[in-house]
Amino acid sequence: MAPSVLLPGGLLLLVGAQLLAARLEPYDLLYDSGVQAYYREDWPSVILSMEKALRNRELLRRHRITCRMQCADTSDYSAQPPGRGPLQDLSLFQRVLERAACVRGCERHNMGAPDTYFMASEELELEFRKRSPYNYLQVAYFKIHKLDKAVAAAHTFFIGNPDHMEMRQNLEYYKMMAGVSDSDFRDLEAKPHMHQFRLGVRYYTDEESATAITYFEKALEEYLVADVECRSLCDGPYDYDGYNFLDYSADLFQSITDHYVQVMSCRQGCVSELATQPGKDKPTDDFLASHFNYLQFAYYNTENYTQAIQCAKTYLLFHPNDEVMTQNLAYYSAVLGEDAAALIQPREDIQAYITRSLLEKELLYFAYDVFGIPFVDPDTWTPESVIPKRLKEKQKVERETAARISEEIGNLMKEIENLVEEKTKETFDLSNPVREGQRDTGPGVHDSEHESEVSLDPEAPEFRATVDSLIVAVNHALKVDDDSNSAPEHAVSFTRTKRSHKTFASHPDFLDIVRRHRERSDKCFTGGPVLFDEVSVVMTSKTLNGSQRVVTDGVISEDECRELLRLTNAAASAGDGYRGTTSPHTPNEKFHGVTVYKALKLGQEGKVPLRSAHLYYNVTEKVRRVVESYFRLDSPLYFSYSHLVCRTAIEEKQDDRQDLSHPVHVDNCILKAEAMMCVKEHPAYTFRDYSAILYLNGDFEGGHFYFTELDAKTITAEIKPQCGRMVGFSSGSENPHGVKAVTKGQRCAVALWFTLDPRHNERERIQADDLIKMLFGPEETNVFPGNESARKSETRDGVVTPPEPPTGPDSDPPKKGVLQPPLDSPKTKTEL
Repeated sequence: MAPSVLLPGGLLLLVGAQLLAARLEPYDLLYDSGVQAYYREDWPSVILSMEKALRNRELLRRHRITCRMQCADTSDYSAQPPGRGPLQDLSLFQRVLERAACVRGCERHNMGAPDTYFMASEELELEFRKRSPYNYLQVAYFKIHKLDKAVAAAHTFFIGNPDHMEMRQNLEYYKMMAGVSDSDFRDLEAKPHMHQFRLGVRYYTDEESATAITYFEKALEEYLVADVECRSLCDGPYDYDGYNFLDYSADLFQSITDHYVQVMSCRQGCVSELATQPGKDKPTDDFLASHFNYLQFAYYNTENYTQAIQCAKTYLLFHPNDEVMTQNLAYYSAVLGEDAAALIQPREDIQAYITRSLLEKELLYFAYDVFGIPFVDPDTWTPESVIPKRLKEKQKVERETAARISEEIGNLMKEIENLVEEKTKETFDLSNPVREGQRDTGPGVHDSEHESEVSLDPEAPEFRATVDSLIVAVNHALKVDDDSNSAPEHAVSFTRTKRSHKTFASHPDFLDIVRRHRERSDKCFTGGPVLFDEVSVVMTSKTLNGSQRVVTDGVISEDECRELLRLTNAAASAGDGYRGTTSPHTPNEKFHGVTVYKALKLGQEGKVPLRSAHLYYNVTEKVRRVVESYFRLDSPLYFSYSHLVCRTAIEEKQDDRQDLSHPVHVDNCILKAEAMMCVKEHPAYTFRDYSAILYLNGDFEGGHFYFTELDAKTITAEIKPQCGRMVGFSSGSENPHGVKAVTKGQRCAVALWFTLDPRHNERERIQADDLIKMLFGPEETNVFPGNESARKSETRDGVVTPPEPPTGPDSDPPKKGVLQPPLDSPKTKTEL
């Protein structure tokens, strides 16, 4: 088949004309030049090369989008000759070839070379996605005293890398410099649709519905444009991931299938890409649908019931069984009139979007079912009917198999654990701490098994050695880590050692002696700073007669307490966290609670004030920072669970009440008071390391918090709740605690549990972090900045040093001609 028969003649002229087009300079070479200039400290060349690399990369992206969209608009696949056979195939491929020639010619004309000429390595693409060029630019601009550009580059890099501590310090330095304004802190890579959406949420939160509508509508418009552009970029070369290029031997239709399924999967992935905040790996769920959730209520607030109905109906396209939206729609229809409401249809562009998306999902699931090409659906609203029945059954079998294998692995790990425990008992067998033959040296405990006595004189070296060894043994066991999520962690208790330790621990003077021994040890610990000027330490481990304990006041104000109490009354549900059991700890009180993520979702939906939910989020973060700093932890704390809870006394059940509001327990092990032991195993939350309770009120009777010894009876300290008071402590067996009965009124608090293990970072907290980023942006996520600079700037002599200028990537010069990105964690040169 001659090309002249198939290809339009105009394209032949275009081929000749494109030879005259200027060729873009590849951005990978420009980036390499910028890196080399950085190590030569040639700052103007760094700026020239990096800025041009960013500009050329964006130009290539725009050219690819433009060419593919233009050529798609000119392709007409509907005009097919009648009948079946080779003629139809030729007609189809004629249009395919015409479109390919159109794209090729357009790209050559605009770029000055074929698209493949500009292909960069995946490693370099990753550096641009991480915004690494801005890391170099902020240093170069600072060196030539262009502060506004340095600040913009630093801010842009930090938004994409929020955990980059050095850049955080650089930004703090910039904020203190003369000539730097708030407007300089701008994100040069901001996505227009995300920016408009966040502005809409901000005005919605401020109850400026008319202004919020403008931004939400603009965000939708920008989103659909970004979606089309993102999808067009998926029409690239086939990724032979998992294949050796030379070994790939698929036939015509199999190779077409492989490539087109990959393209469709990429297009579906645009949902996640457009809903992902910079610096985050996880997209926001239901991002597109949430626009219409906001809009329907905003239009209602402006009494535009026609648009409110349309937005509600559009939202129901995604979630047809949503009860709240169905109720809203019924209300709007009743106000406007049922007949008029029936004529209003969902938005056509969204109907087309959903129709196209569902068709792609059907094809992708078919390919998954028939060819085994995996597909991960990015949407939560996909109907079950889209997934083939056979595939659903196959996935069910796979889940059951995975569960069975997990159970078998768990049983195997349990057996291994038992063996490890036996070895641990042998290793830490301290059953004969007194030298053989040492008898009648004072008050002691007789051990029938080893025929020796253990001295209980706290000043005796053997006593201190025994107590210290026991503590070391237990602490060592508690720190033993298990890489298997399905297997319980190792545990060692007094009863699992030799019998002399049980006898030693059961002596009537043991508790008092160990307490005095622990008090001497606690004198070595001095609490760290509490970071915030308004927070004061009122009780320490010494005054609380224990270890790893603290009480602070002033964590939040009276107004903030009242706002959180109002949030509790509006958002908390009975039995939350206890599967709906309204009285989980005692039948004489009712329990209500709400998590951070649930409160934020309710705020997003307009059911509670969003500012109150935001305050709840920030308060939990403030408490985390106080606990982390005061206990001088070297590793960061992660949220294990957060709960705003209220315990309410049931009036008719308070006569002759003898029970507790919350029985004495330990947060990370199972307390067995009668045996003076705490077993660190399932179902205890063994991964919890620190705990905190922040009280919101004190206008109730009873409900005091108290610490005990391991016997759960000997009270060592008691704390009366009041607004802004926080109790923080380590979660282990050194801190058994309980709550006395609430006999009148309602006791409310924010209960928090933390872990040092990032694997147990609470999933809902990660979702809450993402939602906060979406609603407020990184610059608004923390309303309690604190005065951490005082802690970070301390020198050995206690003198606060001034911050140094911003620093950039710091590494040995790269080898000549070899691309090397900046280090992820360059050497820190600045302390604030």
